Amino acid sequence: MSGTGNNGAAPWLTYHGVNIYRVPNFTAYFYVTSNIAIDADGAPNAYNPQNTGLDALGNAGYPHGQWQSVLVPDPLNPTSAYVQKAGDPFPGYFVAMTSLLDKTQPALCPIWYSPAHFTRPREQAHWAIWRWFAI
Repeated sequence: MSGTGNNGAAPWLTYHGVNIYRVPNFTAYFYVTSNIAIDADGAPNAYNPQNTGLDALGNAGYPHGQWQSVLVPDPLNPTSAYVQKAGDPFPGYFVAMTSLLDKTQPALCPIWYSPAHFTRPREQAHWAIWRWFAI
């Protein structure tokens, strides 16, 4: 990774044949791949009952699959997903989970879960979770 446009990034390590770069003076890392899959889990507008969110409800397994690992169950009706209320970022949308948590927020708050995207470099068997960030 050399030349202009790389923000002075330098190679940091190689993982399963994929070069990972570090941006100097920041704790920002990135890698380049031509194979990527993006997931909306954790975004406050990822899923809603009308199936018009960023992702399809079927990808969350809702309503007949294993959705409880993707959507927050409603504490008053655990057989349904919790719907954001007035005052939340996207009222009427479900709260979608990720493993990245902001424990300074209430558990039913959509910003408790940090939006994440999942990427899979070519020929790599392991999924990596990367928090959204801008350099």
